[in-house]
Amino acid sequence: MDSSNVATPGNFLTESFEKLFLSTVRLSGAATLYGVQQLESAVSVFQGGEGFSQQLDRLETTVNSLTQCLVEEISPSKKDALESISNITAQMVRQSFDSMMLLDPRQVFRFAGSLAQKSSETIVGWTTKKESAAEEPRLAAEVLAS
Repeated sequence: MDSSNVATPGNFLTESFEKLFLSTVRLSGAATLYGVQQLESAVSVFQGGEGFSQQLDRLETTVNSLTQCLVEEISPSKKDALESISNITAQMVRQSFDSMMLLDPRQVFRFAGSLAQKSSETIVGWTTKKESAAEEPRLAAEVLAS
């Protein structure tokens, strides 16, 4: 009898994880390709076509639809957690955009330039630091004699 064809709990578990991994990779690939498609659509909007806001509305509708499919599969307690996360995130995004409106873009660019310059100077300092002038090693007898 060939024992390689016998289903064992380890084989079943391995196959299950393999299928789950492949499904996850497929989901990730689909999301990536969808994102690429949306970027292509956004570029075409700037080259003349439908309005940018309409493109954003369609993307929002699609993302909300995908989210709803996932939400329907989770437990009620997890839905409450998701709602809480969504509310906190919405508040943070709103506050971030509000604070961005108060910033002068010229100040932001000056700060970023200054930060980049200082970082560059620091890295150059690390890479060009000369090692301390090391003396030639001396024989132990010479050291003890002196």
